[in-house]
Amino acid sequence: MSWYNGHPDNASPAFSIDGRRAVVVGNGNVALDVARLLARPATAYASTSVSDAALASLTASSIEEVVVVGRRSQAFAAYSTAELSALAHLPDVDLLAEANEVAVADEDWASAAISGRGWALGLRYDIVAEAAARMRTQPRRIILRYGLTPVSVLGESKVTGVELIRPDGTAEVIETSLVVWAVGFTGQPLTGLPFDEDRGVVPNRAGRVIDMHSGRRVPGVYCTGWVKRGASGVIGTNRVDASETVASLLDDFRSGNLAAPPGDAESFEDLVRERRPSVLETDGWRRIDEAEVGAGRDQGRSRVKFVTWAELRATGHSG
Repeated sequence: MSWYNGHPDNASPAFSIDGRRAVVVGNGNVALDVARLLARPATAYASTSVSDAALASLTASSIEEVVVVGRRSQAFAAYSTAELSALAHLPDVDLLAEANEVAVADEDWASAAISGRGWALGLRYDIVAEAAARMRTQPRRIILRYGLTPVSVLGESKVTGVELIRPDGTAEVIETSLVVWAVGFTGQPLTGLPFDEDRGVVPNRAGRVIDMHSGRRVPGVYCTGWVKRGASGVIGTNRVDASETVASLLDDFRSGNLAAPPGDAESFEDLVRERRPSVLETDGWRRIDEAEVGAGRDQGRSRVKFVTWAELRATGHSG
């Protein structure tokens, strides 16, 4: 995602996307995002802010089929219902599935019902069942596969396939020229901050960071997002999550549970400038935004992004 979104650390390579089939390993929203990007023609992104390098690679792509591989049944898929539904309505792209991989075990239905996820699983199940019953009619397709564990990527100088194992122990090889791993995110510890290695999160209660051993709060320290609850959810989930953390912070402020800051706003600004002399302020961000949007307007696109740190800094400081 950093590549096609133009992140300066990953935007430069113009990857060769040849062959007619790609395999995406993963069962979350990122996996579906990658599948959609590869399955649709490059003309679908010509007016967007996708990076120039990615657009060039997609234009030269010969991919016709994208196989999305999940290691467990669809009951454990991490993607959202809306994301899956959107795949079923892509123009010129069929959403298909293997009929013998659609089933969800009774205990998984029961578990979903107990946790309050039964309705979501039901909606997703219907979409996948319809995909399994659908006939191929479009020139491009996304195929959902479940219960397959990747064990090796085949090929010497380039990828030729991926070997997978089914639950019964039998093997299957999918021929492909491209394998993309989208198997999730794990939070990383920060020096001096409590961290739950097993869950990959900062231990907390409603966003208030706590010590794992004593259970006591770490005064004035809060967290939000995936490092707070784990790698799940979408933008809407993060908004609710952030609201909870901010509510905790404000409650602590009103209750007098926050220590007085050692300095005022001016001293904080001095500290920032001491540590980051080239820091960009709001006006700098606006200059970058206006330049990107202006360049996009000239090309009939939403924006053309700067994809190097040097370009971003030069534009941001140009005022």
